[in-house]
Amino acid sequence: MPVQSETCTVLGFFGALLFGVIIVVAGKIHWGDQAPLCLVPADVPFQDDVQYNRSDYPNPRCASLIENGGRFANDRSDIMHYFWQLESTTVASQTTAWVFYSFHQLAVWSTIYVAQLEFSTQGSFQANGVNKAAGPKYTKELRRINWISLGLNLFFWVLHLVQTHIWYDATAPTAHESSSQGSVILMLIFVLMMEGPKRGLFFGRPAMTWSLSAVDVVKRYHGYAFSWAVIYTFWYHPMEGYLGHVFGFIHVWLVMFQGSMMYTTAHLNRYWRMVCEAWVFLHGMIISMQTLGSNSWPMFTLYVEDLVYFLLLFCCFAVLLLYNSILFLPCPHVFNVAD
Repeated sequence: MPVQSETCTVLGFFGALLFGVIIVVAGKIHWGDQAPLCLVPADVPFQDDVQYNRSDYPNPRCASLIENGGRFANDRSDIMHYFWQLESTTVASQTTAWVFYSFHQLAVWSTIYVAQLEFSTQGSFQANGVNKAAGPKYTKELRRINWISLGLNLFFWVLHLVQTHIWYDATAPTAHESSSQGSVILMLIFVLMMEGPKRGLFFGRPAMTWSLSAVDVVKRYHGYAFSWAVIYTFWYHPMEGYLGHVFGFIHVWLVMFQGSMMYTTAHLNRYWRMVCEAWVFLHGMIISMQTLGSNSWPMFTLYVEDLVYFLLLFCCFAVLLLYNSILFLPCPHVFNVAD
């Protein structure tokens, strides 16, 4: 029985929340009180205590993590130091993390390549490929290649959880933190490039129209860049039950799931795409509350909120007010621009 792709997005969203719960429960079982959610440390509210903030900024200061050394080594004062790693990096942890990452990355890239290879120049899928059936470019139902991609991401998600609880360290000890941040920043830039001609960058004003050829290249091959961004980041962090990590892993799964919906109508669904983009607001807000002072985290949160509003929602609301005068109409009906 064919499975509707847009129904799967609902399951993908709640599946991401379930995965977050699994990470927290696994951490509690393994590490007990040394694995707190730690939204805002009760003993060090909003990082304002100089005792913890002077030399350890910008890493989170959860009392149960640092008391008597906690599970981690003493923190360092350099800004780019990543807190969640063992005191002594082991060969086993780095070997497994990098090997698993490499297999995960190459496997997902392969599904994208196969899907694009089977997509014919006539605007439909060929019958003699992995999918074993001809069809249009975008279908409502999941094809075989979608199931393969979903299965791969789910397998490596479980593998990463197991790897964390056996060896703990991900790739962070042997990869610079800016590389992980840079990968997702690149993904965000590509999103702005692809969406610019349709919804604009600010206040709905079309952007990137001066270089549509560059936009076309990004749209054709963004799957490779996006999958690298989320998979590289996915394997950079251990599956820690810290609330900031949990919301980050939820976001990673949402984007992985979106990638697995390639060449389906769900991949184009604007509600679903907005969820995938706007989740960064929640993730960024929680991270800022865990790492910044009471005078700083609201500013950072407002900055991310403004980006979400002006880049994602403004043109939607503005067009609705202008042409329909009612806000309850669904935004995707307003935009009738071919993807």
